[in-house]
Amino acid sequence: MAQWEAGGGDVRILPSFPFKHHENQHNKLTAARLVPMERRALTTTQNVLCAAVTSVVGSVLARPVVNLQHFYFLSLAPHEFARRQKFRRVFETIRTANWMHGATPFSWQVSSTFGILSTASILADTIQNNFGDKTRNGIGTGFIAGALTGVGLTVFQHPRDVLRATAERETARNFKGAGDVFLTALQEKPAILLGLYRGVGVSALAATIQYGVIFSWYYASRDVTARTSMLTFLLSTYLSVVVGHALQYPVHYVRQDMMVLNATRRFGSLSLKQYFLEARKTIGVSVVFNGFFKSKPVINAAPLAMSIAMFDMSARWLGNR
Repeated sequence: MAQWEAGGGDVRILPSFPFKHHENQHNKLTAARLVPMERRALTTTQNVLCAAVTSVVGSVLARPVVNLQHFYFLSLAPHEFARRQKFRRVFETIRTANWMHGATPFSWQVSSTFGILSTASILADTIQNNFGDKTRNGIGTGFIAGALTGVGLTVFQHPRDVLRATAERETARNFKGAGDVFLTALQEKPAILLGLYRGVGVSALAATIQYGVIFSWYYASRDVTARTSMLTFLLSTYLSVVVGHALQYPVHYVRQDMMVLNATRRFGSLSLKQYFLEARKTIGVSVVFNGFFKSKPVINAAPLAMSIAMFDMSARWLGNR
């Protein structure tokens, strides 16, 4: 309905009802978009089920992503590769690359991912149910759950890492792998196996920092970023994995560099304080990030980030049913 009004040579249409600007409704929608979504906490069985499914699916989907490192030659300087040679090598790489190949066995990758997801989720729910608000996780919950998960993962993986490093070392005897080293030591010198946990403290510290940062970031931002968009949530999860890896990298680098320096010193060993003072005077403290990008953190962060994102989606779907 409308009313006509004439006057002063003008004719205009007036609404027969007052116009209401829905500002309050707009503010409510904006606020709802920023408020974390509440969801029912999963049981231990449901957490384990979600972790098992997503660890397998995530490991399968992440293999081709990690193998994108075959295209690193595209970043070479122009004079090192002619344009035609690059195009030819791109198609050759697509055709010949084994896209399901991984640096670690598939079963080992699935088991470690399953352990990370299930342990962190169960610990976080336990902490929230006993010490915190039951509907909203935060930075403290995520850090404690992630740190304990990192320690447990280190205890589980450290012996294999030591055996694998021994197998890859250039010696007079060629080992076929970590299993060959273990069987050889068990047959010839079993006492040497007592040193499998040597250096586990440093590895546990690095894992505490890495997974504490990853899961504190995840639990603090998962609801807001997931409500904004799935792409935002995935990018946030991916960035948390990259940052966690970057913060734990100096721990391993300093330990390795100190071992090399102390092996060449004739009198006394270099302490941690002396190491940083000497590095500050000579080449700077930033030396602790030397070789960081050689570990290919941009690509290697994809498997864990994809698994965490899929675990969150499956847990959110299961919790809201």
